[in-house]
Amino acid sequence: MSSTMVTERVETSVGASRFSLKEWVFTTDHKRVAVLYMIGAFAAFFVAGIMAMLMRTELASLGPTVTANPNTYNVWLYFHGAAMILGYQIPALTGFFANYYVPLMIGAKDVAFPRVNALSVWLFWMGIVMALLTFVIPDPPDVMWTGYPPYSIITGGNTAFYTFTVLLMGFSSIAGGVNFLTTIIYMRAPGMTWGKLNMFIWCTLAAFIIQLIFVPILGVAVTMLTLDKYVGTHFFDAAAGGSALIYENLFWFYSHPAVYVIFLPAMGIIYEIVATFSRNAIFNYKKMVYYGVMGVVALADLVCVNFPWGGLLRGLLQPETAVLRALASLAKPGGRFQLVLAYDPQRDSGAFTGEPLPVPDETYIDPALVPAYGAAGLAVEERRRLSREEALAIPSTWGRRLLHARPRDVFLLRGSVR
Repeated sequence: MSSTMVTERVETSVGASRFSLKEWVFTTDHKRVAVLYMIGAFAAFFVAGIMAMLMRTELASLGPTVTANPNTYNVWLYFHGAAMILGYQIPALTGFFANYYVPLMIGAKDVAFPRVNALSVWLFWMGIVMALLTFVIPDPPDVMWTGYPPYSIITGGNTAFYTFTVLLMGFSSIAGGVNFLTTIIYMRAPGMTWGKLNMFIWCTLAAFIIQLIFVPILGVAVTMLTLDKYVGTHFFDAAAGGSALIYENLFWFYSHPAVYVIFLPAMGIIYEIVATFSRNAIFNYKKMVYYGVMGVVALADLVCVNFPWGGLLRGLLQPETAVLRALASLAKPGGRFQLVLAYDPQRDSGAFTGEPLPVPDETYIDPALVPAYGAAGLAVEERRRLSREEALAIPSTWGRRLLHARPRDVFLLRGSVR
């Protein structure tokens, strides 16, 4: 081999190792996309940390410390919350770790849709840039990261800017979710069955399932917010028949499951580290996957029971209804039943229903439980609070047991089996 050829090869290898901005901007490689996610996430984390220090400094003493303008403090609070949740915690775990490690762990060459992956990271970066522009626009958002109405509608801050930032982050999450669900389901190496997947893969899969279900709800909520403020709709205007609680419910329909989007990948990482360095397999792997990881997904999905249209589901899930269904399965059609329930006011929850009764001194049947009673094949005719004397007069020692240790409200439930 001639010295000329050797020199050419060395120059070629050196040239290939040089940094190229163009390659990073137009990259579709999952590892580089992961690094871009991490850079953006830590940029958001750094600025959010500055906002946290400014807030703590402002609150360190009475009176103005850093600023005398309360709107400035609100802007700090807005950016800190939005950047930490939407810009750092979720993208760092589902963006960096998922992009870098998932294809390697399942034996895939890359993700299923490399260009969609690149799109998702640049949507994320656009959201980060939009958030950073908060400090240079004349009317920055001051609505915290929650954007609760009616303040977010009547404030002089730019609520549309907040909405657009959230939508960019949301589209990025949806694109990433579709990509990685497809990758994990269809691009595993031959022999890489579901029972052989790393715990981190399962946790990431569960996190993206939650993202795909709930992120669109957040997008709908913030879009309705902008329509209320700038177009004149009245989704959240109580004076025009709307309700601010609609936004609160829609927002937390996403934000409560978002806790698990952060929790699941982090737990998957811990599982992998502990299992690797202890040189031992994860104990009870299948139950951890199917009851643990997928159970968290089911738990996140149960936020729907907090909504008015979740009344039937909430009723079907109540232990009280479960008891009644068991009675109905044992009783003959047309037969009657009588059930005594105990409610503990100190704990502010029903021993069976899980919630306080709004009319404590009168006959009351929870409307949310009525369709559940019907589904159980029961016709509940009376649900009445008993006096202490009536409770103590219950045959056997039930009355005394129900009232033992702490004050309890006791209810009598009567009805028939259909």
